[in-house]
Amino acid sequence: MDIPLPEAARLDDLDMNALNRVARSRKRLAAPVGCLCPRAKLMPTSVLAFTCSDFGRTFQGNGQGSDHGWGNHHMIMGGAVHGKQTYGKFPTLTLSGPDDTSTSNGTGRWIPSTAIDQYFATLATWFGVDSGNLGTVFPNVGRFSTPNLGFV
Repeated sequence: MDIPLPEAARLDDLDMNALNRVARSRKRLAAPVGCLCPRAKLMPTSVLAFTCSDFGRTFQGNGQGSDHGWGNHHMIMGGAVHGKQTYGKFPTLTLSGPDDTSTSNGTGRWIPSTAIDQYFATLATWFGVDSGNLGTVFPNVGRFSTPNLGFV
């Protein structure tokens, strides 16, 4: 059965007008994810959906949204996913706290506990990259004691 997937929706930036943009982005994301559901039922371990972004958002607002930050939370969905678990560590949500990079002025720019290299290296193994080649594909992954997070 061939179910066409719509072109992936670009989700909005949240610098300004954040609440309206989140609502619009959720609607735009629903269609592509909805198209994956029938495929996932037919081939549960052959469909994987994941979120990614090259930056996070600060906890401290800027009056209309939030500014660029570091840490992020991502979702991975599919039959091959070892779900109902959190990988990494949630930050202490305290301005100027132990996980805030701005300990003097408290912007809430959290230091991530898990590297994007680890996240993508784990996804790459699901896509078929041999674990012996992960260092070539992701040159920084060797800096981490756990290059494969084990969520798939």
